[in-house]
Amino acid sequence: MHRSQGEPLDEAFWSRRIAQALKVRSALVSDERTSAYRVVNGENDGLGSLVIDRYGDQVVMKIYSEALIAHLPSIVTALGSVIRNRAVVLRFARRVAPAAERLGLGNGMIISEHSDLDPVVEYLENGLKFEADLVHGPKTGAFLDQRENRALVRRISKSRAVLDVFSSSGGFTVHAAAGGAVSVHSVDISPHAIDAVKANIDRNRELPTVSTCRFSYQCDDAFAALDGLNQRRKRFDLVVVDPPSFAQKQRNVGAALAAYERLVELAAPLVNPGGLLMQASCSSRVTVGEFHAAIDQGLDRAGVIGELYCDTAHALDHPVGFPEGAYLKARTLIIRDPARPRKGAR
Repeated sequence: MHRSQGEPLDEAFWSRRIAQALKVRSALVSDERTSAYRVVNGENDGLGSLVIDRYGDQVVMKIYSEALIAHLPSIVTALGSVIRNRAVVLRFARRVAPAAERLGLGNGMIISEHSDLDPVVEYLENGLKFEADLVHGPKTGAFLDQRENRALVRRISKSRAVLDVFSSSGGFTVHAAAGGAVSVHSVDISPHAIDAVKANIDRNRELPTVSTCRFSYQCDDAFAALDGLNQRRKRFDLVVVDPPSFAQKQRNVGAALAAYERLVELAAPLVNPGGLLMQASCSSRVTVGEFHAAIDQGLDRAGVIGELYCDTAHALDHPVGFPEGAYLKARTLIIRDPARPRKGAR
C-alpha cells in the first residue's frame, strides 16, 4: 500500500484513492455502451491486494490479503460515497478466505440494503449484453480484461467465418457476430460455458448481424478440437485462441510456452490465406518476448507464414504500474500462403 507517512487508512483515504482511480477510467465511466469495468487494479492503482470491478450498480471487491479485512467497513463506505452502488459482493482469494470466514465474512457475501438483490446481473460491453454471476462466476464474475480485444474482433469479423477457441461465456463469439461474421464456431471444454455462450447470443439477437449469423458449438478439449478440425480440413477466416493461464507458478513456464507453441501449430493451418489468427496469453510469468517466440515456433512447426497485424495488451481499466503487472498480451497475425511470402513475413 502506497501512502504518505502518518496518513490514516480511513474512509477519506479510500474515497480519495478510489476517486483517483476512476479519473484514469473517465472514458469508461462516461461510456453508456459499457457498464462493467475495473475500478481498482490492485498495486497498479496503488492499492495493493485490492481489486474492485463494477457491474452497473453492483460492485465486486476481491481481497488478496488478510491485512485488508480490518479495513473493509471503511472501503465499503467509501465505495458507496464515490460510486453510489447498490451492493458490494465480497470475494476472497483462496488463501484469505479462511481468515475471512473466522470473522463471519463468507466468500460471495453481499452487502446491501436491498434484500431482493440478484447477484446474477446483465451488463453492457461495447453496446452488447452479457450476463455475469458475481458470486460464482470466474474472477469477479466475468473476464473484463479482454474488452478491447473483443472490440478488435468485432471490427475485423465482417463477412468472415470465425473460430472461437476457449470461448468461455462467448465474449469473442458475440462480438464477432455483432461485427458481421457469417458464422462462429465456439469451442470450450465446459458444458456450462457452452450454455452461457448460447444465452449471451440470445441476449443480442435483436441485432441484425447476430440474428443472421450461423452459430455452432463444440464441448471439447481445445487441443483435441483443433486437431479434429484439421483432420476434417475445416477452414476459417478468423481464429481466436484465448486460453486460461498456463503458468500459475514459475516452474510451469516451460510447459506454458510449449502449450502456446502447440496451439499456434494447430490453429494456424485452420486459417484461410489472408485470414487472421489472434493468440492471447494471460500468464504473467510468461514474458512478451517468450510468448512471441513460442508463436513463431508454432508457425514454423505448422509450416505457415504469419505477418504481424497488431500486438495488443492491457485495456484502460487494467493499468500496469510495475513489470510483473503486465500479464495480458495478444498477437494477431495475417496468415499468408506459404507459396507466396510477403515482405515482413515471418
